[in-house]
Amino acid sequence: MHPYSRRRLRWERIIFAAVMLTVIEAPFYAAFLETNATDSSATSVLTIFIDLLIGADVYVNLLTGYVSDDANAVEMGLVPIARHYARSWLLLDVIAAWPVRCVALMATGSANETFSTIVRVGRLARCLKAPLVMRTLRRNRNSLLVVVVLAYLIAMHWFTCLQWALPRAMGYPPDSWPIVTGTINETTTRRYIQTAFNTISQMASIGYGNYQPNTDQELITTVFNIVLGNACFGLLVSAFAVKLSSTDSCTRAHDERVEAMNHYLALTAMPVELRQRVRAHLLAQFPTNKLYDEEAVLSMLPFQVRRDLNLVRARTLYQKVPLFRVGGVAFMVQVSQHLQ
Repeated sequence: MHPYSRRRLRWERIIFAAVMLTVIEAPFYAAFLETNATDSSATSVLTIFIDLLIGADVYVNLLTGYVSDDANAVEMGLVPIARHYARSWLLLDVIAAWPVRCVALMATGSANETFSTIVRVGRLARCLKAPLVMRTLRRNRNSLLVVVVLAYLIAMHWFTCLQWALPRAMGYPPDSWPIVTGTINETTTRRYIQTAFNTISQMASIGYGNYQPNTDQELITTVFNIVLGNACFGLLVSAFAVKLSSTDSCTRAHDERVEAMNHYLALTAMPVELRQRVRAHLLAQFPTNKLYDEEAVLSMLPFQVRRDLNLVRARTLYQKVPLFRVGGVAFMVQVSQHLQ
């Protein structure tokens, strides 16, 4: 399979959706659901289906070519593909593809609390696939903002699950925040909402949430959330700034020229009427594309494309001047190369 084919692109989108569901479901399942809780039939079918998809992705990757190191060719041989895959992502893909849910169903008869805990932790291994599927977004030049926003939302979800999982793993000490605030007596949905409120408050550095950290574990978790939350928020703001600064660069360049001209006219104390004429000229330049350095833009193109562009731009002259119509297309091609 060619790495840039439509079939490969569709498959990558399917795997991306499956991994995003896993990144959301696996931490929540491990942190908030009770040990003796049973999944609904729909949830069981979905998790098994995701296990099969991630396992099939290993096989698909073994059949997908890769771009050579010199970027001059796509290697499609099975042996080179397998060798390249083994040196890159094979180990992580195999770990992420381990069918934990299927193993849990086959061992239902011997299930106990320890085994259920192992299954919960094992399902987190599928999240190793998350940074790998982010590679599918790199082909889009606008992917930076999408990746950062997704990473920020995933970080909030994971920190929320971590904040509840730690006191749960310690057996809910009497001075832990779920006991002190009474959240331990709430439903699973209510637990997640209150924990998410605490996490978002700490990540945004606007407070601790609905409790004051008491234990060492809570203090460490709070500091962890504040530091990483600020880092994630800084990356998010930077991504938005980069996106906004790169939007409509032509308009930005025009505004910079107008601003520079306004400063010049003010410093030289030009008459108001002359200033208005200059501004009107600059304003008329932009929609007629006379703002750009046409020669520099066309120099980036090959001669054949540059010739066709010049010919199309000169079509009005070709239609209005009888001499050019008589000379034919070949004559007009030669003339168009010298028009400014």
